[in-house]
Amino acid sequence: VQVELSESKQRIEAIIDNVNNGIITANAQGLIETANRGSARIFGYQVDELIDLHLEDIMTERFTDETSFHRLNGQHGHEIIGIRKDGGQFPMYFSLNRLQLDNTVIYTCIIQDITYRKRMEREIIERERMQIALDKERELRTLKNRFLSMMGHELNTPLASISLAYDMLKKY
Repeated sequence: VQVELSESKQRIEAIIDNVNNGIITANAQGLIETANRGSARIFGYQVDELIDLHLEDIMTERFTDETSFHRLNGQHGHEIIGIRKDGGQFPMYFSLNRLQLDNTVIYTCIIQDITYRKRMEREIIERERMQIALDKERELRTLKNRFLSMMGHELNTPLASISLAYDMLKKY
């Protein structure tokens, strides 16, 4: 039984360590107690460097007390700004859940670096904006061409009359 328990624990640790998302646990004061390799990669730290850092060291969100945790706790994640070891900031998806273990409260944080997704969203918005501008330009060009065509037609009618009158005056 002890061997099975040990193997099961190693298996779970291996799975958690090889997930691309960051998985961090923090105590009620916001100090990081555990972190997987995904979170170390996302923030640019070694796993052991993340331990005992405060959550405020890796994100712009401030945790003044446990009510701050409560605000972010729940089923839905939040898009907030993360801070890498080198000080660089990046958009991240952050999901926090409160867990009661015996008499201890810990918070489990699931973290995704969404830099690429945000860049794609900006490019899609820019592309849509450019398409709208291009459509407006086409519409203006069509209106201009229609106007010039009508003006040409409207000018040709009196010019034809004048030309006819001139020819008649010249002849007679």
